[in-house]
Amino acid sequence: MEGASRDLPQDILTDIFATLEIPDLVRAGSVCSSWRSAYSRLLLPGHYRRPQMPCLLYTSESAGESVACLYSLAEKRTYKLTLPGPPISSRHLIGSSHHR
Repeated sequence: MEGASRDLPQDILTDIFATLEIPDLVRAGSVCSSWRSAYSRLLLPGHYRRPQMPCLLYTSESAGESVACLYSLAEKRTYKLTLPGPPISSRHLIGSSHHR
């Protein structure tokens, strides 16, 4: 993969990567060093502006009191996040899609 991807200029890779959902972007960044470099450029503030499918954050009694469940609409998959105390049920969570 390294040889084929070396032929693509970093700005083209960055433009392609900017069209990906976050999970796919992270996966692409792990392919090889030149792809990782293009991925790293998008991590700089203001460089990645693609609107993302929202994720839903919820709790589940079966998951436990310190586990938050995050459902990715893009992947149709649930991620379980174990959080340090206090229990998630006693927390107030506020979210924003624009980091404001």
